Amino acid sequence: MAGGGITSDNVAAVLAAGVDAVHASAKRTVGTEAFALGSAGPSPHETTDVEHVRRIAEIARRGAA
Repeated sequence: MAGGGITSDNVAAVLAAGVDAVHASAKRTVGTEAFALGSAGPSPHETTDVEHVRRIAEIARRGAA
């Protein structure tokens, strides 16, 4: 299983190289526009980007067809 840096831009090439499974964090940062509570500032954090996951899965399925 290939992982680390897998994106919709490179997943087809990784699979074409003979890799049969990939792992992608497919994350994005959210919370940068959050309002502050008390003395704490906004708290950005990373979350799964569902659209990025969909793009990677769609490309991987096409490659497997």
